[in-house]
Amino acid sequence: MEIHPDLRVRIGSLELKNPVLTASGTFGYGREFSPLMDLNRLGGIVVKGVSLSPREGNPPLAVEDAGADALTLINTLTGMAVDIEKRVPRLANLSGGLSGPAIRPVALFMVRQVVKAVRIPVIGVGGIMDHRDALEFLIAGARAIQVGTANFVQPQASVNIIEGLRDFCRSHGISGIEEIIGTLREG
Repeated sequence: MEIHPDLRVRIGSLELKNPVLTASGTFGYGREFSPLMDLNRLGGIVVKGVSLSPREGNPPLAVEDAGADALTLINTLTGMAVDIEKRVPRLANLSGGLSGPAIRPVALFMVRQVVKAVRIPVIGVGGIMDHRDALEFLIAGARAIQVGTANFVQPQASVNIIEGLRDFCRSHGISGIEEIIGTLREG
């Protein structure tokens, strides 16, 4: 008998059909990708908007206490590059956002630390390129994930991740994604 895994997750009072969201800034408003995929397959599309950025004196526990329904971790890390011949920054604004696979280990660590510290759902983002990366975040305790840079490399990345999650569940006899979330064994 074939398993039809239930990929639904809850983020506060919101139920998503699966834990795969697109990250703001990489997917426009969604309609730009509609010729390339069925947008209805996604758990959701995240667009640019107002956000509460953590900063010193405003840790995730304070955001939770202020009434946040969920937290998203992380965005890009600030970085820079130098033109060694001209001795000037390669980026016009001196620095820019580093994203993609290079930040995944940092993002995963931060997600795990915050999941252990708060009671509200955490959405993981940072270098997720395929379903295996997504599974790392889910196992670490993220309730959903956002796909960013991978959209630039492969416009179908989010849909491929959904299918990869479904196939992983089938091949491991897992009836629902909830059986995976937060199952990291430490020590």
